[in-house]
Order: sequence, then structure tokens, then C-alpha cells
Amino acid sequence: MIEFSQIVAKYGSLTNPAVKIEVNGIGVQMSKDKLQIAYLDVDLTAGYEASTAVYRITNCYNMNLGQFKYGALKPFIMLGSAVTISLGYNGSAGPVFKGYISKVEFAYDSMDETTMPYCEVTCMDVKGIMMSNRYQKQLLSRNYSGAVSELFALPQYMALQVPPKDIMSSMKNIVPTPDVATSTVPVNLDRTIEMYDESDYEFVVRAAKRFNYDFFVVAGEVNFFPAKLVFLPFMKLTPKDSMRSVSVTYDIAGMVGGVEVRNMDPDKGIPIVGKKKMTNKLSGGPIVKTIVKPQTKVVVDNSIRDTVDAAARADFIADQESYRFGTIEAEFVGIPDIPPAVFIQFDGLGSTVDNSFYITRVRHIMDKAGYITRVTGRAASLSLGL
Repeated sequence: MIEFSQIVAKYGSLTNPAVKIEVNGIGVQMSKDKLQIAYLDVDLTAGYEASTAVYRITNCYNMNLGQFKYGALKPFIMLGSAVTISLGYNGSAGPVFKGYISKVEFAYDSMDETTMPYCEVTCMDVKGIMMSNRYQKQLLSRNYSGAVSELFALPQYMALQVPPKDIMSSMKNIVPTPDVATSTVPVNLDRTIEMYDESDYEFVVRAAKRFNYDFFVVAGEVNFFPAKLVFLPFMKLTPKDSMRSVSVTYDIAGMVGGVEVRNMDPDKGIPIVGKKKMTNKLSGGPIVKTIVKPQTKVVVDNSIRDTVDAAARADFIADQESYRFGTIEAEFVGIPDIPPAVFIQFDGLGSTVDNSFYITRVRHIMDKAGYITRVTGRAASLSLGL
């Protein structure tokens, strides 16, 4: 588990932020026209949506001619260009985002003397590209993790991994799905994995939800593995660790004590059922149990083919339901080493507030006021009762 003191020691201090933005391998700040980065917002997510990054380039407008310096801007704003963003301190910066330019905005307001003319660039990770296509086809793989690997092995994605114009990393963390064990059973050899009028993105998300898997991208690396795979805290943070603000909420509204997933086996005419009982601790007393425990969420899912599917689907729904219980939103002086999809132990807030939260969103924001990191996390249980 990483301590905050180790982060400080790594960079020497957290007082001189370093940002490096490369477009097709060329640094924006290295422009001979002295282009400047006035604002940066890197929004990383552990959810199924795409991670994004927005940065503003200033010193890009010729007041005498009344026009933007397109010649100077062109290498750094071309749509579709590969972007790598690195953050750190004291000249040492590591990659936190890799993607492509999806949108460019030119802005100038002669009536607002406080805002300089700027060019704002919006970037998305590879999920943005995956959202664009749509087709119906049968895949070669007979299990879902194999199908996900099959998609990323297509020429259009392999081409995105070639430096310096790499939008995604050649490194992928794709963990076998539970149906791998049953896909070679003789009775299942005629089963196929198909895409039904959906994009690559929609297919991988459907596969992730089917088996309670996470699907996210960090610094270009595609991750597809069981949700909350590593429960051990990645880092410990306290109010003394340059924390600027924090809000922790626990809410039992809509919580249930169990999940049941059903479908009918069309060949045997018998029900296929998957169940999951909640074991998360919601309170130190008996009152909450009498409210929540009797409640069951029943879901009918026609895509379920066997008990393995049913159990995985029940796990996914139970996981989504239980992690609605606790929420943390915290802001720190910039900590570039925090990724999404890890557990962070928050201590020093009080015995009923301290907890381990699964980080679902990390925002690195840099502007004229400095560099901050905002995190959003979820918890399924209390460490101590309320």
C-alpha cells in the first residue's frame, strides 16, 4: 500500500507541477511559437464510459491580424491525432492519459478582457473509436474474453498501437471470463458469440456486464477483468495528506438484501436461476437489517443460457446495488499517481467515516490556480456501524 510520504519522496516535493502534452509524439510546449497550456482537465473513469481530456492552448491568436495562428496550431489540433498526457512534479512526469483528438474549439471574446483567445482541444480514449462502428456478425471465439481479444486484434485497432501515433497501448489486461471453462464442453461446441446490431464498444460493455467485469482504459492500456479484482488498498490518504476537501455519504434508500436472476431453458423447459445474497455491513445495529434484508431484486434476463451465466449476472447486479451505499468525493493537491479502479483507504476522518473506497473517477485539473486531483469513490460496507 502506497503512503502519501512515498509520493512526496518520489517527486521531491509537490510544489512545482510538470505537465507534458504530446500530439503525434511532438510536445505542445516545445512549439517555436511559444504556445502555452492554460488549462488541463483529465477525467479518468473506471466505468463503462470513455475517459476524456481537455486542454486549452493560449498565445495562439494574432491581435494585429485578428486571426488564430493556424500554422502554429496545426500540428497540435488535427482531429484524430494521437495524444499522450503526462503529469508529475519538478520535471518528472508519467503518462496518465492516451487517446485521440475528437473535438477542437476556437474561442475569442473581445468583450471579455479577462479571458485570452484560446483553442480548446477535447480528447477521448480508444472507447470513442469503438463507439463509431455498428454491425452484426458472428465471431470466431466461443467465449466472451476470447471475443474481446479477437476484437482488439482487428487491423483497425492494431494500427492504433504504433508509436508515435499510438492511441492505445499494445499492453492489454484481459482476464478469461467464466464461460471459458464451459466453451469446450461437447454440448456447447455449437455455441457462438455474436454481435447483434451493436458497436464494438457496446459488445464489450455487454460482455463486461454479463460477467460482472470492469472495462476501462488507463494511459492507453485496455483493462477487462473481474470487478473489484484487488480488494487490498492501493493507497492510504488522510486529511493531513494535502486534502483540501472531503464529503462522505452513506445512504440505504433503495438497498436490497438479495438479487435473483431468472430465465427459462428453451430446450429443457426448466427455469435457470441465479441468486446472490448481500453480505455487506450497512449498520452496527439491527434496525437497518429489518428494513433491507427482506427486500429482493428480481430480474428476468432472456440472454442467460445456463447457471454460469445466471450466477455471473446476479453477481453483477448485486455488485452494482451494494456499491451504491457509500460515496466519497475528495479533493487533494495534485496526486498524479492515483488511477481509477483501485481501492483507497481513507483514514483520520473519524471511526464511523474511515473506510476503503473503490475509486470510480479521478480528475486531474491544472489551471492558473495550480494542480489539484479530485476523486470519487464507492463503498459497499461500513468499517464501523452507524
